[in-house]
Amino acid sequence: MSVKPGPRPEVSDESLLQLIRSEIETCPFVGEGHRKVHCRLNKRGIVMGRGRVLRLMRQDRLLVPQRTRRVHGNAAHDGTIVTERSNHRRRAEAAAGLGRSIHIPLFEGETRWLGIELSHPFVAEPQCNGVAERFMRTVKEECLWLFDFEDLEQARARIAAFIDLYNHEWLIERLGYRTPAVAHRKLLQEAA
Repeated sequence: MSVKPGPRPEVSDESLLQLIRSEIETCPFVGEGHRKVHCRLNKRGIVMGRGRVLRLMRQDRLLVPQRTRRVHGNAAHDGTIVTERSNHRRRAEAAAGLGRSIHIPLFEGETRWLGIELSHPFVAEPQCNGVAERFMRTVKEECLWLFDFEDLEQARARIAAFIDLYNHEWLIERLGYRTPAVAHRKLLQEAA
């Protein structure tokens, strides 16, 4: 057995694997991958490399199953789907007929009144709505598909509870592994 160069880790692989298992078991979400586990352990003061967490989770079959990716071709935009300001949102449009958009004057008037700047999506480019689509996928995977709801009120209550949990506990990589609530507070502070 060869010894890796560099400083000896403070935590053995066996101990770190126990910490990883504990983090996965206590996490309120079912879809946490190695990056979020690594981040949560680092926030608890347990310092280790992300590659090591990935290796241990892979060896112990703790990784979240991944979807296969499809190639979509060239994008018609620069790939940016996250806005820089908290009051800037992509416009939700309903498709009708052969892909034409229905413009809703009432919706546009309300958004202007609220001070939200509209950003029109590109035709046939669903990536423009990627943030909303990813959020909906998370709601389905972490909430809707896990419960058999008795009635509409129970569904509403569970979904509302999940959204609150998501806003205050879900770490998002593109936000620097911060929760939506923390990122939103920071944007508001920067805008003030």
